[in-house]
Amino acid sequence: MPCSCRPCRTRRNPAGNQPGLRWRSLIGACGFGSFSAFWTTVAFLLSRPPYGFDQLEIGLFALAGAAGALVSAFAGRHIDARPGLRWPATGVVQAVLLASYAPIGLGGAHPHWLSLALLAGGALTMDAAVQLSNLLGQSVIYELLPQARSRITAIYMTTMFIGGSLGSGAAPRTPTTAGAGPAHAWPRPPSPP
Repeated sequence: MPCSCRPCRTRRNPAGNQPGLRWRSLIGACGFGSFSAFWTTVAFLLSRPPYGFDQLEIGLFALAGAAGALVSAFAGRHIDARPGLRWPATGVVQAVLLASYAPIGLGGAHPHWLSLALLAGGALTMDAAVQLSNLLGQSVIYELLPQARSRITAIYMTTMFIGGSLGSGAAPRTPTTAGAGPAHAWPRPPSPP
């Protein structure tokens, strides 16, 4: 018969007993959902006129955005050294993530070289914020139940990827630019005579 003492119950159901895990999983799901929605649709935006990017140029744009991931290498040491700042830092990172969508929106709405710079800057900022949010989330959840790390990781990552899937799934049904149709609304080929 399995043990029914409180520590054993907590290890068996960490999601039900750890509000920090639930909050961090929800924050991760929302951040990764918005990240996935952006990267799902930006290729459509960049391939259309007036940008008219080819696959190589879209790939180079994505590499420029991936530079935001370099922030996590620098920030990891600072987060570990100051554990009391994890929750306040999370608020700041979420505010930066939200603010990153202003230049992204301007970049998609008024296509020209300045808008492309805004789009790239917003993507870089968004990538950095999502990376930092994930880093902060993991630094909190791994201290909750050291004896249940595998289950905690499974809950956190599964929730985060569900958010990413929902973001990717919802993105093609939203306008990619002001006044444009949905991302999946490619022109139909002409009917045969």
